[in-house]
Amino acid sequence: MTVKSVTLEYQKGIIVVKGLDSLPFATLDSRTKYLYSKGINYKKITQYLDGQKIEYDDKVLDLLPLRDLPKIKVELRDYQLEAIESWSSEKMGSIVLPTGAGKTLIGLKIIELFLRLIL
Repeated sequence: MTVKSVTLEYQKGIIVVKGLDSLPFATLDSRTKYLYSKGINYKKITQYLDGQKIEYDDKVLDLLPLRDLPKIKVELRDYQLEAIESWSSEKMGSIVLPTGAGKTLIGLKIIELFLRLIL
């Protein structure tokens, strides 16, 4: 594996890895010479790079700022709080609940929590 200056970027649901010619969970595009992987593999990719002691510039979370997002003043139910705690422990996951159970509220609260952590 050739290691240069390694950069991770996010483009339309895809993780773009620049500076490597191979990586588990990623496919090399012969035209661009970049590695591409589904966004869901982000954590696996960073864990692999950390485990291999490969330094990288992580620009995946350099997304458009949402600092003016209004605070949601809703009291969440126990199962909604449990879903947020579960997501927080892994920083990833899927919200699978029945129709009308408040999946959108959970997602908005996660965004609110995440923004508070990075500001």
